Order: sequence, then structure tokens, then C-alpha cells
Amino acid sequence: MTGENGTEMSWGSEYTMSTKFKVNFPKTLYKDANRNITYNVKLTLAGTAVTIRLAIVRTVLQPIAINTANLSGGYGSLGNGIFSTFREYGNYGTFFGPQGIVYTPAVPTLPNSDNNNAGVGADIPDNVNILFSGTYTSRIANYYDNLLTWLKSSPGKNRIAVITLDNSVADNQALFTKIASLGYTYKSNSSISATWVGTHSNDPVWDYIVKNGPFSNYKPSQSIDFTALFYRDGISGSFDTPTGVTHVLEVPGYGCSLSVDLQRRIIVIGDSQHTNTWTPTYSALASTTDNKYYGRGILWASLWAIIYNTAQYGDHFTDALK
Repeated sequence: MTGENGTEMSWGSEYTMSTKFKVNFPKTLYKDANRNITYNVKLTLAGTAVTIRLAIVRTVLQPIAINTANLSGGYGSLGNGIFSTFREYGNYGTFFGPQGIVYTPAVPTLPNSDNNNAGVGADIPDNVNILFSGTYTSRIANYYDNLLTWLKSSPGKNRIAVITLDNSVADNQALFTKIASLGYTYKSNSSISATWVGTHSNDPVWDYIVKNGPFSNYKPSQSIDFTALFYRDGISGSFDTPTGVTHVLEVPGYGCSLSVDLQRRIIVIGDSQHTNTWTPTYSALASTTDNKYYGRGILWASLWAIIYNTAQYGDHFTDALK
């Protein structure tokens, strides 16, 4: 309980009869998004038998409309051919939609062009809450300034960026100077395949992907084979992240190749070819019997679940994964 000015009221203290107060409740988290929650509050006048009971019904948490765009075109933008398998996972009504495994009011509409002119980096609309980076070039360096401003000014803490590193060494170095203030550092480009990061301790984001998320037990007869490799070519990057960021994939000896950072709401993918090479199509995941292929598909479906739920519920979702 707090007074009118928001200052907490002390339990056991006496207040005059004219005192006005507020009852503050915990934030509704994503797991309770579609539940009607009623708090029953009993107030007793000290020293008497006078009581009153208040039934306070919480407003159901409503999802914010999903609006996805590309910062720029080329590799790493939705609509690019290499990202097509990943895009189709995010556009599959069985996974995401009114009747999907992850609820969205409608099957999300996603960009289908990798043309630079279709990017919004020069002037990001306020209603966009999911941004895919596309290819970095010096010509659009200021787009990343706009991206950081867009992320930090998110009123519902529901804007999330997906940055891919399908760039040359020089361009990746330049890109990381733009996000260095967030604690990210560039390491190298290499064509060495990435692997799952095997060691995690008390990491709710990792658990959401492989243990207790909406796709973790998608096909009970299959299990994720964590020895699987993820394809990379020389147009890719590896990097280090701030403390507390979940490392999902790594290039042994070189650094991270897929990270999920829900504090800053950034996902960094070292190579968009992770998502299409050796990955089953969205419609074939249910019939896949190879555990390496199955695990890759579960990862990409889970990544979309994180992206969409962040866009729809902001910190009501991300706080549930702290």
C-alpha cells in the first residue's frame, strides 16, 4: 500500500480516517497474459470489527500489434533468399497465429523484399517493433545510430533488433563501433562452423529455447542433438557480449555466433546461413527424425517466439526470463 504520492505506507502504523491510499500489485508477466486475475483485498479498521473486502480485477494483458521491418536490404534482411527458411518459420500459422503454438492475434506479416529501398533505417516508423538489420555498409552507418535511438526510446520496452554479421571484416568492425556502447566487441570473421554452447547455469533464456519454452517439447519422440554444427562462410562474424547475455551458438576459439540479449533487446546472428543450411523446412519439422536437424528447427522456432513475445508484451515477457 502506498499513499497518494506513491510513498510506501508502513504496516502497523496508524493513519487518520481521511487518508487516501493505493494498493499496488506486481507486474502481470507473460505467463498470465491471457488470464483474468482478481486480487481480493481485506481492510480492517484497527481496534474494531469493521472490515471491507475489495475484489480488484486486473485488466487482461493485451498484445501490442506486431510490425516488422528491415533496417536495410541485402543479406540479413527478411526477403533475402538465404534468410528464406527462417522467414517461413516466422510466417507459419501453425507456429504463430490465433491458433498457433505461440498466440498472435493474426499470422504475422513479414517483409518479403531485400531491396535497400524497402528498408526503413533512414526514418524508422514509431509503430515498428521488430527490426532486421540487413547488410552493413558505410553508406548506411547512420542507420545504426537510428536503430540505437529507436531501441532506447521504446515506450513499451517492446522493440527488438536482429543484427546479422553477413559482412566483410572491415564492415563488421565498423558495425561494432556503432554498438560498442552496449558492451559488444567484434572478434573475427571465419568460415569455421558454429556449435551449440553446451554450458549454461541458471539461464532462463536458454531454458526457454531447449527445456520449458513453447517449442522445447514440440515432438516428444525427438530430442535436440547438441553436437550439431551450424554452417558459416567467410562472410560472417564472431563477437563477445556484455555479461549476462545468453550465448546460444559459438565458434570454438573465435567467439559467440548467436546471442540473445533481452536486457538490451538485441539478437546477434553471426551468419544468416546458420538458419537455412541443414535446417528442415517449417512444414517438415513435425516429421523430422534426425535430431541434429530437429534441434536446428526448434532453435529457429524458439527464436521467433522470443522475438514476437518481446514485441507483443515488452518487459511483461522479458522480465519473466530474468
